[in-house]
Amino acid sequence: MRIYQKTRQFRFWLCLGAAVLGLLWLAFAKLVVRPIIEGAYSSESLSVIHKIILGLDKPLDRLLWRLDSLTEAGLLFFLGFGLIALVTTSRTFFQKFVGQATPETLGAIRILTCGFLLASALWEDLVSSALLPEEMRVFMGTLDIFYALPIGFERFVESQAALQVFKWLTVSLLFLGMIGWQTRFVIPAGAFCYYLFGGIIRHYEHFGHSGIVPLYLLVVLSFTPCGDGLSVDRLWKIFRGKAVPDADEYSPVYGWSRYACWVVMGQVYLAAGLSKLLNGGLFWWNADNMRQIIFKDALNPARVDWGLGLHLVLAPDILFILLGIVGFFGELGYVSVLFSRVARRIFPILMMMMHIGIFLLQNVAFFDLILLQLIFFDFTKIRKAIAQRLNTSRNSAKVLHTINTSPESESTAALPVKTPPQSLYSPLLVASLTLFLLFISIYRVEFYPFTAWQMYSKSSTTSGDITYYKELAHYESGVISKAHLDRAIGAMANGRYKRVTRKFCFDPKKVDICKKFLSVSGSVYNRKAASGEKVTHYEIQQWSWNFLSNPSDPNRGHLEDRFVFEIKNKEEK
Repeated sequence: MRIYQKTRQFRFWLCLGAAVLGLLWLAFAKLVVRPIIEGAYSSESLSVIHKIILGLDKPLDRLLWRLDSLTEAGLLFFLGFGLIALVTTSRTFFQKFVGQATPETLGAIRILTCGFLLASALWEDLVSSALLPEEMRVFMGTLDIFYALPIGFERFVESQAALQVFKWLTVSLLFLGMIGWQTRFVIPAGAFCYYLFGGIIRHYEHFGHSGIVPLYLLVVLSFTPCGDGLSVDRLWKIFRGKAVPDADEYSPVYGWSRYACWVVMGQVYLAAGLSKLLNGGLFWWNADNMRQIIFKDALNPARVDWGLGLHLVLAPDILFILLGIVGFFGELGYVSVLFSRVARRIFPILMMMMHIGIFLLQNVAFFDLILLQLIFFDFTKIRKAIAQRLNTSRNSAKVLHTINTSPESESTAALPVKTPPQSLYSPLLVASLTLFLLFISIYRVEFYPFTAWQMYSKSSTTSGDITYYKELAHYESGVISKAHLDRAIGAMANGRYKRVTRKFCFDPKKVDICKKFLSVSGSVYNRKAASGEKVTHYEIQQWSWNFLSNPSDPNRGHLEDRFVFEIKNKEEK
């Protein structure tokens, strides 16, 4: 811990320097930038083209509002960084909240993160997205930058062959990251590829949140020595007789790396809870709002349709209030995992149960958030406990320790090396990450891949009215049943087509986009379907139900509108 004794003066100057930079930024924006904008805006010497390039084609008050917002954000950033860095670089903070960890624990986090993203990339049908009409694309944050660059990105997303190659490149990098081969290169490369992968999938529908947290974690792991434990890199060094860190030795550098991952989880849930508090109010968890959320998701089409939420129609208010309180205060309180060992035993389990409940009641799956709760467990202690229970003799203990690459077995194959010395890099990384995620939450940023996690954050009215949709397929055999649009184009899995079917099909201005999507979906499905099982029409129905005035309605409301589209075969066109 010598680093903390040597950096007292540095911490003082760091905090002071951040404050000075903040004041300089404020003075520069107010005394220099603002007069330049006002002068350029009123200048008649600038042509219209120059004003557009400089962003001066917008109203002056709008430009000044943006400048003030940027000035405020810059000032808060410098001051916030100084204060947070002052805290994170202290010895007390490390001893009380961060603690030490082993290379094995960090390696387990890498395996969990890469493993989930690998499964996600394998499951997603990225290639089929090339079949979707380009009119379906929506603004997808930083992904749109690639369209502006002269790299042929639009041709790339429209090519099934290119997407197929890219998918397997992503899968390969994530697999190598999971097993820990060349982690210094593979982890950041895998993060970048999955960022593009996820953006391409999303920008035909909406900014879905599943998979975002493990992407954040993979970016964080890119700045850590996550390949020191449970990795091929480690085994290869041992094989070559090179020194490796002791697998069971607790060290600050791995503790800080693990804590950075905890910061991601803690602030994600804090942002979700704050969004409900700010957008839905203190009593977001009221019974009627919880009913509306559960029933609406349970009624709308989903890949997995449990329908369990609808069994709660006649349940008492207290049940919905309890569900709401657990979700609301559970998310707000989750941030305590960053400061309490007790909280790290309670909240991960609580949130795991909450997400399982959401999956069963609302048909909404957050498998990543269920799995990643495991990062709060010390895998080295777990492995030792299992080894101690399974070992019945000294010889069997040696065998088991050899299998688990324990320090005893490694010392015969490689020289042990001391873990990297503690430095200011790790606490400053945590400070920067904390501040960055806080800013996203405070300013409610929704700019892929950055999000303020404003899911289900608005509180519904007490009218009890729910509008939901049914998607039906008419087959050649005369059978009419539930349509599975994602089976035709797999990129639309998890109901990503809902913006089209729920809005565009009933909007005269955008109905053509709906027709193009249904036409492509029907054509792709019919190519694989047997005779008599081909789709002739798709029907989208809009239903309305008031769960307060008529909770026992067996039909769940009444049909308000319908949209029927005929699927024509090529020979009929």
